Amino acid sequence: MAVRRAVENPILRPEDVVPSRGDFEIIGVSNAAVARYGNEVILLLRVAERPVGGDANVVLCPIYEVEAGRIVVRPFARDDPRYDFSDPRLIVARASLVSRASCPRVSKASRLRSAGGTPAMDYERTGFFGNVVFSCGLLFEEETLKVYYGAADTSIAYAEVPLADVYANLNL
Repeated sequence: MAVRRAVENPILRPEDVVPSRGDFEIIGVSNAAVARYGNEVILLLRVAERPVGGDANVVLCPIYEVEAGRIVVRPFARDDPRYDFSDPRLIVARASLVSRASCPRVSKASRLRSAGGTPAMDYERTGFFGNVVFSCGLLFEEETLKVYYGAADTSIAYAEVPLADVYANLNL
């Protein structure tokens, strides 16, 4: 199947998005829902951000304080034996979950092949989760599928697939 990646890819990168706070950094943009409104293409993004830390021995995790109605950043010593930091998306107490609040998460169920494409470009191979592409949204225009897809769970990219190729691939 002929998948034509846009030469401008990736079309959205972490550095294209402003963090919600000055002490946070964007580490990934993905899962674009896509729609056309008039002459505009509108993307709905999932943005993964985390606190900026300067000490490699400290893990910073945002936690929502319900009573105060705000997010606070709590430091955890990386070598503290009470916690498991092996998955960067969450902090786990040896017996229970401490926090998932705003820690980047990936839905393993959403790791789908993108319209016949497989990771081939550097931006699809290198990222938060490398060698993964997954479809996020489709537009159908003029006998072409316009595919917005996540690349390495870090960026959003764009490709076009002729509908005739989809039918041929499905033996229709």
